[in-house]
Amino acid sequence: MPTLPAQFAALEPFADWALPTEGERYAKRLASTMDELQAFYDACFPRVEEAIAYCDGYPLDEMPDEVVRLMQLVYSLI
Repeated sequence: MPTLPAQFAALEPFADWALPTEGERYAKRLASTMDELQAFYDACFPRVEEAIAYCDGYPLDEMPDEVVRLMQLVYSLI
C-alpha cells in the first residue's frame, strides 16, 4: 500500500525515512551506511523543491497522512 502521494511513488523505497521526530530521523541517519545515505539523497534531493511545493498546497493542520509522510521525508534530507 502506498504511503506517499502518487506523484512521489518513485520515492516509496525510502518511505522508512519518513519519521515523525528529529530524534528518530537522526537515529536513522546514524544507523545507515554511507551507501544507504547516498542512495536516499540521490533519489530524494532532486525532487525536494517539488515535494516542498506539493506540501505547501495544504494547510499544515489539514494535511492528509501521505502528505505528512512526504514532509517528514523532506525533513530527513535536512
